Amino acid sequence: MKNIRLVGENKKTTPMAKITLFSQVLQLLPKEQIKKIINDHGTDKCSKSFDTWSHLVSMIFCQFTDCNSLRDISHGMRSAQGNLNHLGIKSAPSKSTIAYQNEHRNSEVFKDIYYEVFKATSKNSTFYEIIS
Repeated sequence: MKNIRLVGENKKTTPMAKITLFSQVLQLLPKEQIKKIINDHGTDKCSKSFDTWSHLVSMIFCQFTDCNSLRDISHGMRSAQGNLNHLGIKSAPSKSTIAYQNEHRNSEVFKDIYYEVFKATSKNSTFYEIIS
C-alpha cells in the first residue's frame, strides 16, 4: 500500500497527528452491523479488556499508520492514550495481548466484518458484487 502525501508534505506524519483523521474514518464504519457480527460469532465471550472491536481498531490502526510490528501498534496507540476513548477502546493493547488475540481469535469474524464494511461502503456502486 502506498503512502498518500499531501502537496508540500515532506515528513512522515506521526501516529498522534493521524488519530483525529483515524477517528473520523472509524465513524464511517457500520457499528451496529459490526456489533451484530461480533455477537453472532461469540468472539467476546471470554475477553476481558481487549474485545473484538478493540482488536479491529488496532488492526485498522496498523494499516492506517503504516506500522511494521506489534510494537509499532502498541506504542502508537499508547501515544494517543487520551484519545482512545473516542475510538471505543479502554486502553492501548500490549504487544503480547495483540499477539495472543491474533493467534487465538477466530479470523472468520474479521472476514464477515470486511464484507459488511465493503457492502456498506459500496451501496451506491454498481461495479461490485459480493459473492459469499
